[in-house]
Amino acid sequence: MKNRFIIEVTEDGFTETLVYEGKTYVKRYVKTERGYDGYDRAWDEEKELQDNFDLIDSLEERDPLYIMDALVGGAGDE
Repeated sequence: MKNRFIIEVTEDGFTETLVYEGKTYVKRYVKTERGYDGYDRAWDEEKELQDNFDLIDSLEERDPLYIMDALVGGAGDE
């Protein structure tokens, strides 16, 4: 499976799903009156990702080109 990053938005909130080097990470966010609240650890708190600064920064920036470049760093299958 290729490395990938998916954002799914619903009327109640959104979910970010990262598939990287064969492992899946999911972050859930729920809509509130003032924005949204996250219910999972931040990307930089994921033990397996802590040394991958480019990937963490790209996910926090949410810049598609930056994310694409950072996903190449993983050993995803074609």
